[in-house]
Amino acid sequence: MTYVMRAPVGVSRVALLLLLFVLAASAVGCAENAVLEMEIDLPGRGTSDSTHAFVQVRSGEQNFADAWSGDDPLDGFPLQVSANTISFSVVGDSDHEGQPLLMKVRFCTTSRCIAIVDEERLRPKVYIRIERAFYVGHYTGAAATIDAIPDPLMATPMIFIGKCAVRGCIGGTTEDYCRMDGSHFCE
Repeated sequence: MTYVMRAPVGVSRVALLLLLFVLAASAVGCAENAVLEMEIDLPGRGTSDSTHAFVQVRSGEQNFADAWSGDDPLDGFPLQVSANTISFSVVGDSDHEGQPLLMKVRFCTTSRCIAIVDEERLRPKVYIRIERAFYVGHYTGAAATIDAIPDPLMATPMIFIGKCAVRGCIGGTTEDYCRMDGSHFCE
């Protein structure tokens, strides 16, 4: 599974083209892919010492409470003074189709959550679970809103996005992307 950030304002065309080339090269050899365009509304920094939102993405069943090892290609997104929206793409293949997509958004003092004070159990975080994000051969989209940086001493908030809330495979706007029988329009 691959994920890349969309270019924020101010990124050069060369950097964007290089990023797109890397993404295309990583997709070579896969018969068909599925792409989820994800948007997360982040809260402003407020009085928190957190300066970044570090997003980790995994497919399948994993325990949110465990530390997720592996390569996470994106640095954390800088938190702004006021709320802002981040966007990134997650590319899956047929191995990921039908599995839930899990995201852990950690609020840290460094872009990769590597400082001693960024130890996972000490930092505020939000869990996002998408029931089904990928449909091979299709682009889909989902959005989540994190209203505030949570208190790390309280239970970790969970945002659940059902498959019928995942955009895709029909034009126009709607709040429900499933047929009357409960199947998604991409199925």
